[in-house]
Amino acid sequence: MRHTVTGLVEKPVDAQRIIDELTTRCLSDRSDISLIAQDSAGQGGMAAGAARAAGQLGSAAGAAAVNTVSGLFELASAATRQVPGFGALKAVGQLGSMLSRSALSTVEDLTRAFVDFGIEQDLARRYSEALKQGNILIVVDAKTDNMARCAREVMAVHGAASPETRAAQ
Repeated sequence: MRHTVTGLVEKPVDAQRIIDELTTRCLSDRSDISLIAQDSAGQGGMAAGAARAAGQLGSAAGAAAVNTVSGLFELASAATRQVPGFGALKAVGQLGSMLSRSALSTVEDLTRAFVDFGIEQDLARRYSEALKQGNILIVVDAKTDNMARCAREVMAVHGAASPETRAAQ
């Protein structure tokens, strides 16, 4: 059974650690991992904007991770969309593809798109608000129960807020 596993992080370095562990430990394919974040008006890319919103990463390792997450968005053909009252939204992965085809004219439209993707209404609303505050949403399409369990564990270990799972029908 397929599962959608979601979680929020504040820092790009945390997102990169989660992605690395999802691909190595959980054997998730990168195409099954979606990242969504607010883009900082095109200045310095999503990762730099998220880092500023989270209070700046000070170490060299942190700076390297910021570049890695930014690179992930660039290499994976990230979709960037303007959402009135929200700003620019940058997304990659299956959810990013869906968002690029969705009509997003309000934050409520973003919430509805998350629900259409399989995220519960209350979580979708929380995630929309968290993105507005500069957080990064990680969404994993886990193909098995074991992959979903592993993804939840990885997100919890790396401090992802609201690690949630929804089984696909």
